[in-house]
Amino acid sequence: MSNIEKNDNAAALYSKGDIEAFVDTYADDAVLRSPDGVYEGKAALLEYWTQDKTAFPDGNVEMIRSLEGGDIVMAEWTWSGTHRGPFNLPDGTEVPPTGKRVEAAGAEVVRFRDGLVVEHNLYFDNMAAMAQLGLLPE
Repeated sequence: MSNIEKNDNAAALYSKGDIEAFVDTYADDAVLRSPDGVYEGKAALLEYWTQDKTAFPDGNVEMIRSLEGGDIVMAEWTWSGTHRGPFNLPDGTEVPPTGKRVEAAGAEVVRFRDGLVVEHNLYFDNMAAMAQLGLLPE
């Protein structure tokens, strides 16, 4: 299985809500960097992705295109979900459910080692998502 196929499979696990299996695609020492912060190790990743799915239980990733070079996969995707559970902003503020639908385009750079993700860099417009949730001032 190519790294692109592994990455697409991981996205499908996330989309169907199998967070434990999704996190199992990461190595024990994996690092996730996102607009929300940096998360190191499987325990931190499980907490991050569980909180994400609690806030957006129907969160779905639609892969658009992927490129592979050696142990690196770069991908473009569209994420969408409905805000149905609480989530924490980077400053620790808890945002209660708004019931609003959010869609964001994004990209990622994923590095694999021995078939597992060791580095996952997410890029998406966090401010656009916050605006769709009604969390920015007019």
